[in-house]
Amino acid sequence: MKKPVSFLQMIVLNAYWVGLVIAMVVQPLSGTLSDGWVSRFGRRRPLIVLGTLFDFAFLAFIGWAGGLIWLFIGYVGLQFSSNVAHGPALDALNNVYPGMWIGYIALFLLGTICALVSIGCLKR
Repeated sequence: MKKPVSFLQMIVLNAYWVGLVIAMVVQPLSGTLSDGWVSRFGRRRPLIVLGTLFDFAFLAFIGWAGGLIWLFIGYVGLQFSSNVAHGPALDALNNVYPGMWIGYIALFLLGTICALVSIGCLKR
């Protein structure tokens, strides 16, 4: 017989799905916004720096969260701010490396993820 889902498990599951939706929406929008950004610091850097600074703020907010609701708010804010920084960072990768290298980098990252998952499964 299945155990009923606890309130904490429900909050964590909802936070996970909200984080995924935020990542799917915010990251492409911030990357597109950085394409047309005009600044003396460049196109990508201002959004990367702004997102990273808000990451620090939301990480501190999560550290001082006084309950589940505040933790959820901090998590959503962290997802938003980190994806604001991540979209332009991925676009900057295209500017730095030629097109053929992007495939090699993606393959390396996929291999790294597979290796880490395999190690995690072996430790069980």
